[in-house]
Amino acid sequence: MKRFLPLVLLSSAVAFAEEPPKPKRAALGLESHAAAREEEEPLGLEEVLVDRVCGVVVDKVAEGGAAAKAGIKPGDVMLQFGDLKLFTNDDLTDQVKVAKPGAEVKVRLKRGDTLKEETVAVTLTAEDGAAWSGVQWTYAGPEQLDDALAEAKKSGKKVLVGASGAET
Repeated sequence: MKRFLPLVLLSSAVAFAEEPPKPKRAALGLESHAAAREEEEPLGLEEVLVDRVCGVVVDKVAEGGAAAKAGIKPGDVMLQFGDLKLFTNDDLTDQVKVAKPGAEVKVRLKRGDTLKEETVAVTLTAEDGAAWSGVQWTYAGPEQLDDALAEAKKSGKKVLVGASGAET
């Protein structure tokens, strides 16, 4: 028994000395706000859904982040992220929550300085952090509902469907 004790203590010391890897989540690298009705005309925004203007206005862009690398600038208005039109900041946040670091997403936007509409490819970066909450997000937005239901049926799991966020 004496021969094994040092080995057990040594392996325990090694186990505690190594920090487990931190989980990663997708990051866009910007701060934004949902376009307000009073911003509709100056920004040339047209689509409205239940008193919400289609568009998320970029306030700040992190240097070296995914948005900056794609050429997104403060003042630009993001209209669509992947297949989802953006009517609230929650729409954008939910899409980033379910994305994987390294994923390439097409973002349709209006340039803040010219109001010209264009589509840019954004490759999401990784940031340290556990899942956004105790709930594991896999899908977000009505555009992904059919995929979520098909996966649930195939796996025999139940699906929680609902609206999220304070802006909903």
